[in-house]
Amino acid sequence: GENIGTTITAYLASLGACSNAKRASYAHMLINVVGVLWITAIFAFYIKVVAWFVGTDPGTAVVIDGKTTYPFILRGVNLLGVDSQNYPMDKRVAIWNKIADEWKLDNFELLCSEISLEQLSENIDLILEGKQKGRVLVNLWK
Repeated sequence: GENIGTTITAYLASLGACSNAKRASYAHMLINVVGVLWITAIFAFYIKVVAWFVGTDPGTAVVIDGKTTYPFILRGVNLLGVDSQNYPMDKRVAIWNKIADEWKLDNFELLCSEISLEQLSENIDLILEGKQKGRVLVNLWK
C-alpha cells in the first residue's frame, strides 16, 4: 500500500505540468502497482521461505513453564558466538530457563525503574542531560 500511496505525490506534481511530467507520473504509478501485484501473488510463498530460512515460524508462540514466549525473539540477550536461530531448540530452552532462574539478576530493580506517565517529562530531561541510569519502564496505569 505504501508504494501505491507514494504515486499520489508524483501525480499531483504532474498536474498542470508538461506531457513528459505526466508520462513520468503514469509510469511511476504503473511500476508501483505492478510491483504490489506481483509481491502479493508470491507473498504466501515468501513467508514460507522466511520460516524455512530461520528454522521456525516466527509467529508461533511456545508455552514454557506456563509462560508464553516467542522463541524466535531473544530481546536484550546476546548469545555471542552462537547463531541462535539455528541453535537446537532444547538448548535454547535450557538457556532461557537459566536466564529466568539461575542467571537472574538479584539487583534488577536497581537497573530498572518504574515511573508514571506524569513523570516521563522529567525523566526525558535526565536522559538528555546524560544523568539517567538503567532502563525506565513507563507504567500507564500507575
